[in-house]
Amino acid sequence: MLPWKSTQTVLRSGRWPSHYAYRHSSPSRLGQRYYRSSSCIQHAVSISDIGKAPQSADQDQGGIQLTTLPNGVRVATQNSPGYFCGFGIYLNTGSRYETPNTRGCSHILDRMAFKSTENLDAEKVNEAIESMGGNIQRESSRENIMYQASVFQRDLPRVASMFAEVVRRPCLTQEELEEQKQIVQWELAEIQAKYEQYLPEILHETAYGHNTLGNPLMSSEETLATMTPDKIRNFMKTWFTADRLVVAAIGAPHEQVCDLVQEHYGDMKASPDFTKHTAVPMIRGLPTSSVSTSGTSATAPQAASTLEHNSLLGSFSNTASKIFHRMGSSSATPLPEDPAELTKLPAHYTGGTHFAPIPGSPQTHIHLGFAAPGMNSTAIYTLAVLQILLGGGNSFSAGGPGKGMYSRLYTQVLNRYMFVEGCMAFTYSYRDSSLFGISATTDSSAALPMFEIMVQQLVALLPRFNPRKPYGHFPHPQLAQSPNVQQQYRSATEGLTDVEVSRAKNQLKSSLMMNLESRPIQLEDLGRQIQGFNFALTPQEMCANIDQVTKDDIYELVQHVLASTPTVVAAGEVRELKRRLAGILQAYGLTAPN
Repeated sequence: MLPWKSTQTVLRSGRWPSHYAYRHSSPSRLGQRYYRSSSCIQHAVSISDIGKAPQSADQDQGGIQLTTLPNGVRVATQNSPGYFCGFGIYLNTGSRYETPNTRGCSHILDRMAFKSTENLDAEKVNEAIESMGGNIQRESSRENIMYQASVFQRDLPRVASMFAEVVRRPCLTQEELEEQKQIVQWELAEIQAKYEQYLPEILHETAYGHNTLGNPLMSSEETLATMTPDKIRNFMKTWFTADRLVVAAIGAPHEQVCDLVQEHYGDMKASPDFTKHTAVPMIRGLPTSSVSTSGTSATAPQAASTLEHNSLLGSFSNTASKIFHRMGSSSATPLPEDPAELTKLPAHYTGGTHFAPIPGSPQTHIHLGFAAPGMNSTAIYTLAVLQILLGGGNSFSAGGPGKGMYSRLYTQVLNRYMFVEGCMAFTYSYRDSSLFGISATTDSSAALPMFEIMVQQLVALLPRFNPRKPYGHFPHPQLAQSPNVQQQYRSATEGLTDVEVSRAKNQLKSSLMMNLESRPIQLEDLGRQIQGFNFALTPQEMCANIDQVTKDDIYELVQHVLASTPTVVAAGEVRELKRRLAGILQAYGLTAPN
């Protein structure tokens, strides 16, 4: 299940869209696009079966059918009436799996899509796209590269053939590469000058210590200088394999799609270590070992024990643990080049700070983030409800149904403090880890009080002080011995009301259902679920999971999240914030990043 994505400005799960403006990861879209998963799906499961492996490889439940070709390519389709059909190619690769030697390849591959191929020149590719008159797109993310189209049903064979050309047989000429390098250099200069858009990228790099999910999405000046067609071809040879490929279709006959995939991808080779696809059961509740007070993060061992060696979420070896242990030290150990080892590495959350001083800037942008459960945990539903509950917006937010005007950050921050330009909750979710927190834009003169307000809003989610169990939900019980911390904790905690929790759940379900009325979103949701977990949940099953979220679930999640080491990134007038950051966090019983 993939809870959410919004079209607001700031990122969502981790990818650069075609125009390279980050989008905010809001739960307004459970049929998400940014939360890139990996692996496969067998069939839609009932609520009682969540976390269990599907029973057969080729079934039809809830209108979803899945067939796995002998070479490991997975073909998933869903019945949907209409004149248009959706067709998508999803590859299990992205910046998360890049090493220093391959850094930037995913981004450049995204930019090199729909250029000349072995059988078509660039002009003929463009003519084919224009003649179909559909909606065709490509995107790269931290965990995925996607090619997707919505076309008339009669054009399905044409788009399937064209995608095979683009994915399997691109020419990648030096001339085309040089052209894209110039474009990317211009885009880099533009996006990096807009800190409010670029901060989510810095947030990821800081939160994950420049490794795994902290690898940059975009190419840099350094990686562009060393990028060659041969490097890109070698990257494709390594990662564009049959077992890492999912083909999804909406509104097309399953047999026809299978025939097209067999025709165009049936001879594709699988990875050397591939044996079979297996279902990836979701961890029930909070991963017991995903967050520690030291700030590291990994997938819970009970999930790892259920996965096959070939799974993209494969059991994490002792070698991987040792690598990350050393990477946290001052002398980083190089990542393994072997894809089989790279795909086993868990997301490694570290926390930290990054300050970009802009003297004289009228506004300061702040992001405060924490480690949270990934999409492999059923707690992802609780996380989605929590983000909707906090909500937020900016000073120009318009009203209307579903706009979050009753959310906490809107009523308690935007409506109370005139110096706040914008304040909203964010969630960037991935297979085994998420980033959750609050972002804000404020007058530079109020940067320090703005940060304290953000901390207060998070602590206020914990249950109100109870003398009989005074610090039952305290993130760091050892810090509760301080009288000053006790006083701040008692004054800040508010707890949740049944009304606001119910409102957040209803709003989340409404957003899910409305967004899944879009065929491209419905298609991508199917492809990502198949790719990530080997079973597809229907919207009804997702809504049932949302209904099961309780106040106690949210309290437990907030305590779990706030126990991780914070990640703080800011741009603007940051000198005073940098100096007093640790004191504010510690005053509310939270650890300060190193």
